[in-house]
Amino acid sequence: MAAAKRDGRGLDPELSGVQDEVLEFDNRRRLVIPLPFLQRLPWFNERGAVALAILREEGKISLISWELSGAIVERRAELIAQRSTDELRLLEDRYRRISIDGSGRIKLPSVAELHLVRGDLQIIAYGFPDRIELWSASCRFRHLADEPAGLSDLP
Repeated sequence: MAAAKRDGRGLDPELSGVQDEVLEFDNRRRLVIPLPFLQRLPWFNERGAVALAILREEGKISLISWELSGAIVERRAELIAQRSTDELRLLEDRYRRISIDGSGRIKLPSVAELHLVRGDLQIIAYGFPDRIELWSASCRFRHLADEPAGLSDLP
């Protein structure tokens, strides 16, 4: 099963804030990002897109436009020329090029899947106007208790 059925409309269906959906890997270890999430992105089209995957926090991957990868690609070339193996390894571990096909399917590299999953069978996808975030269930649970300053006055 690629995606669970939506069970709610969010806080205010009139405002396009964050979209969320629970995803599961299919039998070929692919995720299917819901098309409504992707159609909001200015860098996605009917043929698909290439995304820059950022693997910083364990259990979370951000997918942004590949066009924002210029500085990373340049730094990679510098590190290769300087033979800076520690920094190059970290850069290669943190950033990945990911293809998204026109129907929203992505196949994560093994290292990215390991970074995201760690035993979680379901993934939460969050859709923003400029990016998609994939979170493991355990990462989401860690952040539920976060108290950003902008929300501290709410119940």
